[in-house]
Amino acid sequence: MNEAILHDGARPMAVSTDGPRILFLYWGRRGGVNRMALDIARAAVHDKVPNVFFALAQDNELRATFAQLPLPILWQKLFSSAREAVLGLARLGKIRRELVDFIRRHRIDHVIVLIPHVWSPFVAKAIKATGARLYLVCHDAQRHPGDLTGFIDAWLRRDLRRADAIISLSRAVTALLTQEHRIAPDRIVQSFLPLIDDVSQPVAPRTSLHHPPRLVFLGRVRAYKGLTMMLDALQILQARGIAFDMSIFGEGDMGADAERLAGLGVVWHRGWVQEQDIAGILARQDVMILSHTEASQSGSVMLAHGAGIPAIVTPVGGLPEQIEAGRNGLVAKNVSAESLAEAIAMLIGDDALFRRMSAQIVAERDARSPSRLLDQMRRLAADARPART
Repeated sequence: MNEAILHDGARPMAVSTDGPRILFLYWGRRGGVNRMALDIARAAVHDKVPNVFFALAQDNELRATFAQLPLPILWQKLFSSAREAVLGLARLGKIRRELVDFIRRHRIDHVIVLIPHVWSPFVAKAIKATGARLYLVCHDAQRHPGDLTGFIDAWLRRDLRRADAIISLSRAVTALLTQEHRIAPDRIVQSFLPLIDDVSQPVAPRTSLHHPPRLVFLGRVRAYKGLTMMLDALQILQARGIAFDMSIFGEGDMGADAERLAGLGVVWHRGWVQEQDIAGILARQDVMILSHTEASQSGSVMLAHGAGIPAIVTPVGGLPEQIEAGRNGLVAKNVSAESLAEAIAMLIGDDALFRRMSAQIVAERDARSPSRLLDQMRRLAADARPART
């Protein structure tokens, strides 16, 4: 049986002969970029955008949801462990041929890699040989401290040199690309991280804070996310008699900080957060807390805004770009427990401010929607040189 499956599920929409023909390639299995890919696909269907294609891993955790969408999808068998990644190298030739055949058969002009994959450098040259233009979405331009996955960055960044254009999701990342990686500015397209948001589902503004207010951290527990500082901030609030409920959702190791949780009343739901559980989790929360000591941009902010709740962030990397202070969240004055505690106290102590922020987030939902990102990608493709003549 052929390991590449063209589509399973809903009948694909009719393909138009007009406009750019774009393939979004995402070979990961789960996480924020997987949801970003799904939201782009949903936006294409909701907005009736023609000529949108996807190449996805067969073991994608959202496969059943993708399969309900009437879009042409190439499903490919990749790997789900480090051992399989090595043993599966022998399949790379077949995977490359499947992808090239799909591109040629559908006369795809533009391929957008939504995030580098450990195998994507092996197919970049073949993609360009079809005549299609290759774009790479760059989420990070440097390794996050304490994030071991960053050690393969040097390999993945080979794609930066091969891409016809690089799509940066924050000005902070753009600065690193030009200054640290010497990427010419005219090869970089400034974009944004969209709301993690199903465009077909309405979101209502929140009417009030819970009592006590509910704070949440959602994501992988890593050193650069500053959870020690976050707990220090909560300790300051506790000492001032400011009531709160704090929940942490995510896998990782908190080390000695785990012993501090009970005393602060913090509940840690340890483990990977399943995609189908996120909406329910955020429906019960008031404010997202990001205590990062280093960052590019964060999907957690866009999760919060997609759910209609504000976020409080530290002033690092691209996080302040995602927050319009006083409108959709707050930015701490500096990277310290005292400043973070001050920002939290300001927001959870002002119910009217919380309501205004939630209303503003919902009112401006379209400005950072997956639909707007898809429209930007289509305009980028339309303005580019024709891939084929």
